[in-house]
Amino acid sequence: MTQDDQLLSFIEAAKANGATDEFLYSLLRSQGWASTVLYRAFAQHYASRTGMQVPVQRGIVEGARDAFLHMLSFGTLGTWTVALGSLLFDFINLKVPDPVSLYGYSDNRYGIASNLASLIVAFPVYILVMRTILTDIARYPEKLDSAIRRWLTWFALLIASSIVIGDLITFLNYFIRGELTLRFVLKVLVVGGLAGGVVSYYLASLRTAPIGETE
Repeated sequence: MTQDDQLLSFIEAAKANGATDEFLYSLLRSQGWASTVLYRAFAQHYASRTGMQVPVQRGIVEGARDAFLHMLSFGTLGTWTVALGSLLFDFINLKVPDPVSLYGYSDNRYGIASNLASLIVAFPVYILVMRTILTDIARYPEKLDSAIRRWLTWFALLIASSIVIGDLITFLNYFIRGELTLRFVLKVLVVGGLAGGVVSYYLASLRTAPIGETE
């Protein structure tokens, strides 16, 4: 008997003893079963009871649209976080000048304008794209287990985690050498805060239960 057969047999036996779909779904998810596998098992269960196959709308789980939305969200995420970090760096340079610089704070109006434009455009696009993605997940909870979503999310986590690790290494390097300055510490906090926020958000999104799942 395959694992899928064992799963289906368990669902049928549990429902025969009065277990609800919601309880079984939460229980099996807690045991590591993927949403797509559970939905398929429930579909088989009800197909055997009704004598009819569950209607399937083709192409709702995977496809070019999902890849486009997730890649666009990560692209705009990178754009606005880098722009925001650069603007914060410029603000730090203005408020905490380099004491060894002969010229003080140099005018960077073109860089500031470019970063501000990137932030103004990329951040709203990111919000709109994420709203579309979350709306799709609300309609089709199985998209939480989409391979496209998980691969791109882990890729974004890899980049953000590498930045956090590099940030900590650089901080410790300067700390050990006794070369820490307020200006440097503030910039480390900016990089660590932005990258750490990305890591925290996307780790939480990977642990998010499908819509309608109860604890």
